[in-house]
Amino acid sequence: MSSTTVTLLPNGEVNVHEFEPNFVDGDRIAQAVGGYFEVLSCGRVVLWFDENGQQKGLNPNFNATMVGASFRGQPIAELVGPVLITGISDEDGRTMGLTHDQVERILVLTR
Repeated sequence: MSSTTVTLLPNGEVNVHEFEPNFVDGDRIAQAVGGYFEVLSCGRVVLWFDENGQQKGLNPNFNATMVGASFRGQPIAELVGPVLITGISDEDGRTMGLTHDQVERILVLTR
């Protein structure tokens, strides 16, 4: 079984990734966001982003901010830099991939 994640870049690019195994590890998250990461839980999805993005002067990520607000059901602080979106953690604390419906919703929101 594979996991699906979505990476949203500040330039509007949207990348859907599928990989094995069926959970996401810290190394994959750090690689996707470019360094140490911070997490924002937005209902049934989790947004991961560079914890020092503001200090590094990374560009605003309007798509990620909008997607996070949509899943959370309320406004969120502006996100900057690349943002990785995953599912929530399972009962063992492993970060899971997104469902097909979650990926579709993200793709619709970012069109």
